[in-house]
Amino acid sequence: MKQKKLFFKIVLAIAYIVILYYLLFAAESLGRGGGAAGDYNLMPFREIYRYISHVDSLGIGAVAANLLGNVVLFVPLGYFLPSFFARERLRPHFTIPICMCISIAVEVSQFMTRTGSMDVDDVLLNTIGGIIGYLIYAILHPEIRYGDYDEDD
Repeated sequence: MKQKKLFFKIVLAIAYIVILYYLLFAAESLGRGGGAAGDYNLMPFREIYRYISHVDSLGIGAVAANLLGNVVLFVPLGYFLPSFFARERLRPHFTIPICMCISIAVEVSQFMTRTGSMDVDDVLLNTIGGIIGYLIYAILHPEIRYGDYDEDD
């Protein structure tokens, strides 16, 4: 049973990575076909504010896709990390920085490969998604709160 569960988790993780790669680097419908170099935002909340304040001209779909999409995209990562590292009892003080570092790596890669803009707000939203994913894992697996874990996890 352990092997089936592990196999299923690995398949899900690989599917997540493939979808993540496609959405972040290959989806031309999301503007990932290569663009202008040097597009970046390093001021926190600038793009979030811009999206919210221009919802009338951008449309609710575009605002939701950007803001909620960046959060939802990293929820599985926040869930998978403690799932795969249950034996090490991956706590939030490890999971959250790992999610943030992966998000920063994605943003820098998008900037360098010209497949998207580098935006600190995306890092913030992705990290919030990672936190939500961790919280979902913690709720569904209370053993991590009490120091007890099942290797079957």
